[in-house]
Amino acid sequence: MAGEPSDDEILSAIEKSGYLLEQEVASELETFDYHVETNVPFLDKDEGKSREIDVTAFRRIFQDETKQITASIELIIECKNSANPLVFIGRRKNGADPLRAPRGYVFPRSYQMQKPVGTALATRSVSGFFHLGFAERHYAYRDGLKVVQFCRIDRSGGSWSANHGGLYDSVFFPLAKAVDARIEAVPKSLENGWKHLSIIIPVVVTTSRLFLIDGTRTGGSLVPRDYVSFSRELRSSNINGRYRVDFVNRSSLSAFITNCILPLEQNALALASSNLPLLLNPTVEWSD
Repeated sequence: MAGEPSDDEILSAIEKSGYLLEQEVASELETFDYHVETNVPFLDKDEGKSREIDVTAFRRIFQDETKQITASIELIIECKNSANPLVFIGRRKNGADPLRAPRGYVFPRSYQMQKPVGTALATRSVSGFFHLGFAERHYAYRDGLKVVQFCRIDRSGGSWSANHGGLYDSVFFPLAKAVDARIEAVPKSLENGWKHLSIIIPVVVTTSRLFLIDGTRTGGSLVPRDYVSFSRELRSSNINGRYRVDFVNRSSLSAFITNCILPLEQNALALASSNLPLLLNPTVEWSD
């Protein structure tokens, strides 16, 4: 029939859409023993409607029925099929940057430092992300640069332009909302019951090439990257906090899991299986 697409045109349209990319990513994550689902719904509280995440990958890291302790990790993944490069702008970290913990790490306790001050007791909250050693194992916290901006390189007429329009609304906010929805779904740890350590990590898997440039250097050169971690403070009627999103080139997904995710899993396993006093003790030694 006139006007009908050929088989090759149908396949080309499907490949460009990114639908097959989602399935490829899901299949690769299954080789790492994750329980994987695609097109997973969650409630967007800002708009009061159901939305979907392309892929979620969940793994129970540890569970002890006797001690009632469990540890798990979940990747929340958006897949972006694009030939347009993504460029991330970095600058040197300041003194506050190493103290900023991302959302998505749910601990069985909150942690506080305490010390006597006269007749009172001074207290200070401590992030479990730092206290329990996750920052030491997170590749972005060992990097001297922080990412402060990113853009997509688009064709504009006969030349190329750097454009960030719509990227935050299409990438950061949906993932942030999905992270918060998953945090709410983690069972509450009970004083005389189950204790839960849960790591929830938002990821963008893309076919775009990734580049990092040091924005503090005049004439800085592009550095190809397999993955880039970008932390951003977000505000909306229901979103309030700092969210870290990892951008991963499709061809480097396995390397990202091995080099970046497994060290976090191993730390969670060590805490839950061998270092419960550190994990469950809410009081931290005071340090200035």
